Amino acid sequence: MKIIEYSRDYARQSLDKWRSSKEQPILNSDYAIIRNELLCVYNLLRNDIIDDDRKEYITDVLFGLGLYDYLSKQSWFNLRTAANDGFWRYISVAVIPDIVANRWGIHKDNYFWKQSNRLWPKSAWWYIHLTLHNTLDETKNILLSKNFNSDTIQGIVERTGKKGTFVEVYREIIYQYSLLDLNILVKFRKQRLLGSDSLFRAIMRLNTARCLVTDPCLSQGGVKGYVSSMIEELTNNL
Repeated sequence: MKIIEYSRDYARQSLDKWRSSKEQPILNSDYAIIRNELLCVYNLLRNDIIDDDRKEYITDVLFGLGLYDYLSKQSWFNLRTAANDGFWRYISVAVIPDIVANRWGIHKDNYFWKQSNRLWPKSAWWYIHLTLHNTLDETKNILLSKNFNSDTIQGIVERTGKKGTFVEVYREIIYQYSLLDLNILVKFRKQRLLGSDSLFRAIMRLNTARCLVTDPCLSQGGVKGYVSSMIEELTNNL
């Protein structure tokens, strides 16, 4: 299948046209299939949302899982495509603009084409990839833990260190964080000024700083020990 890419300018123009007409852009047969698959994913996930307080976050997780599952089975899709903003702009603006608009509203350009790390299908796919734990079912159970919310997606997808992303570290952080008692997270936030900081943000910041001078794989206990030591350091006095 040919990968179709949209530049930022073309994506903006196409989105403006769609906003005016609300007519679905004409797709070739390959992308028409993708659209139908993603429509099914989005329509089905609504049946699984029973927590109204985290409706948006759960929508992102379930859509990301369905998107990841579908694309992982396609021979033409790989990490290079996953990092291609032009591809995701085309998906957002031409293939599923109505789905993106349903999730974010019709005027949020960042999630359609404007901001690389906020293109919604892209961020949903990468959130699953960077938190994958064995199987998609196990990953789903982890990500739907009460410990996580929309801030987690931002903290994972939008945080890249100077040495890049240690995928296994991110996955281990998410796994170990999902096992923490919710009371620990509440106590940590209460100790921070005005309750504005979360333990998850603190872990991610500490990881960014440590990765500049430490290879997590060479830490005592490997990646698991590296993540455990960060969590222990931050929660030791709770």
